[in-house]
Parts: sequence; structure tokens; C-alpha cells
Amino acid sequence: MATKAPQVFILKGFDISEASCQYARDVYGMDAKFADITSGETPPANIAILSEILEHLVSPRDFLTSIKEKYRWIVASSPAYESPSDHYEFHTWAWTGKSFSEMFEEAGYEVVKHYEDQLSTQFVVARPKE
Repeated sequence: MATKAPQVFILKGFDISEASCQYARDVYGMDAKFADITSGETPPANIAILSEILEHLVSPRDFLTSIKEKYRWIVASSPAYESPSDHYEFHTWAWTGKSFSEMFEEAGYEVVKHYEDQLSTQFVVARPKE
């Protein structure tokens, strides 16, 4: 059962779907706004959670480089079961093995953790290199 977020953190969310923003406001009590994170219009924060976003971008490495100064930590996820030759039709990128974390390193991040869950999703936790 979903619960409202505790007031320990100030949560702000951005999505390109107004319906998703409304859901986050209603269910989680989150300050969610309609915005495109790739446009640079979102404010800086301690953590950016990029859930199932990067595989849709034309140049995810360039995007990661462009946001490096805005966020102290990045938590990102992407499908782990896709490959460059076999992927969802709206995904412009697919990463296998270490290639997902290598993209972060090439963009100037220190990868703290890269793992796959049992639902075929891979995650990276990274921070900008100093």
C-alpha cells in the first residue's frame, strides 16, 4: 500500500506526463511538476532519480555530462534484458553488462554501484568525479 512520503526529505518530481505528476501529488504528497529534465529547466538537487529515461534519449552520455553540475548523486535504471539488436521499439539505446556503468564513467561520474535486480532492471548509483 502506498503511503505519503515522510517529511524527512523535500521531494520534488518532474515528468513529461501530467497524469504521472498528478498521481505523485495525490498518492505520495510529492511536489511534482510537468517539466522536461533534458531541457535544463529543472532546479539543482542532491539526488536525481532517472528511472527508465536514458534509453529513450538520442544522446544519453551527453545528457549525463550536461547535468553533472546540478546533481550530487544520480540513481538511474534501465532494462537489463535488452540488446542493441533486440529492444523495445521506442528505446534508442540498450546496454548489456558493464556498458551501462561505463557510459556514466565516460560522462565523468564515479560509479558507486551497478547491479541488476530479479526483474531484469539494471541500476547505477553514481556521483560526479571530483
